[in-house]
Amino acid sequence: MPQSSILISITGGEAAGKKAVQAGLKSRLLSLNSGLKILTLHMADYALAPLAAGTQAGVEAYDLERLADELEGIVHGDADVDVDVVDVVIVEGRYLLCSRRLVEVAGIKIFVDCDPDVRLARKVIRESGAKSLDNILDEYVRCSKPTFEQAILPTKPISDIILPAGAEGPGLDLIAHGVMDDIKRKGRQSLPGILASASHLQLPLTLSEVDLTTGAPSYYQTV
Repeated sequence: MPQSSILISITGGEAAGKKAVQAGLKSRLLSLNSGLKILTLHMADYALAPLAAGTQAGVEAYDLERLADELEGIVHGDADVDVDVVDVVIVEGRYLLCSRRLVEVAGIKIFVDCDPDVRLARKVIRESGAKSLDNILDEYVRCSKPTFEQAILPTKPISDIILPAGAEGPGLDLIAHGVMDDIKRKGRQSLPGILASASHLQLPLTLSEVDLTTGAPSYYQTV
């Protein structure tokens, strides 16, 4: 029976640095073992319809069920999934903790915690070539900010690891070494202090703020 892959989910607000964390973690893992087989995935590739660059869409705009199907197949070595066996899967996206299936299949859940002002500044720099400043700020106030506060921030307590410094701090090195320790354990045992399954939380298929403020325990640590 194929050995399970380790799935690392990276989430956070718009322009929090999720892709930078994904790339940085992959680089650190390969620096520890160049023979690792690592697959990187992006939630944006699972949009139900093409999205214009910089467009902020809600969770309903993405086929999270298809993403969950594929991740479950990859992690458990399903022969029906047309992907080579890999050691580590690193997926990034804003809504990865908004689906119970995606929460449960993830071995390590990382929340990139970035100051809202920094995220806004990055958004302005990133989109200033295609949009006016007024349009960028209007979209932020109408869409980005409320979406983060209502759908993304409430999932923070579900994460196992919070990265306040994104890809710049020492957190990625600690995570990479922990993943390598896990790979060396043939049984793919869970990392110490990391939630292996969220089934006992009785999470609904789609999470909401109220679900996270009614006694759900905190399983995260700050790196």
